[in-house]
Amino acid sequence: MRCPYQTKVIHKYTGAYVKNLAEDITEFCECIKSECPFYYTTEYKPARIITEYCRKAEKEVEKCR
Repeated sequence: MRCPYQTKVIHKYTGAYVKNLAEDITEFCECIKSECPFYYTTEYKPARIITEYCRKAEKEVEKCR
């Protein structure tokens, strides 16, 4: 699961002799799961299906409604 709030910026240099072109690429980090205070799971017993959630992302969706 990717975290929508932890990002890292990668600085990519794309020009050797022509022009000094640089590009910033933003990537979402991997969720740190049990270390994150917003992360929680639910387990459905008969089938043992575990679903992962992010409380912070759910709050953002509620604000948009």
